[in-house]
Amino acid sequence: MSKASVQDVISLGFNHVSFSLLIGDNEINFEPFVKAILDENVSTIKDIIGDTAYESASYLDDVKIIEKYMAAKELLMRRGNIVLGNASNKESRRGEAEVKRADRYDKLIKEKISSILEKGGTSSVATAAIISSHFDT
Repeated sequence: MSKASVQDVISLGFNHVSFSLLIGDNEINFEPFVKAILDENVSTIKDIIGDTAYESASYLDDVKIIEKYMAAKELLMRRGNIVLGNASNKESRRGEAEVKRADRYDKLIKEKISSILEKGGTSSVATAAIISSHFDT
C-alpha cells in the first residue's frame, strides 16, 4: 500500500476529464485508477531504496514525494500518448509538452532517490538507462 494518497496526486492538477478515453467519462473511476498506479509503484520503489528505507519514518516525506511524482509521471505519459495518438499538428505540441513534463518529474524522482541512498537507504539493484526521445531538440 502506497504512502502517498490519491489526493496528493490529484493536487498536482490531474482530473478525470483528461483520462476519459481510459476510464470513461466518470469521475468515480478516477480515484481507483490513480490508486492502482500508486500501488503499482510501491514494489519498484522498495527495490530501489530497500524495504527498510521505504518503511522508515525518517524517509516518509521523501517516499511520499517519490510515489506522488512517479504517479504523476505515469499519468502524464498516458495522457501524452492519448493526445499524440489522436493528434492534429496543434494537439501534438500539447502531447509533446506532457511528455516533457513527465521527464521533469523523472528528474525530480531520481534526485529524491539519490538523496535517500546518500542518507543510508540501500539499493538492491543497480540500473542504467539510455534515454532517447524524438521530442528532444
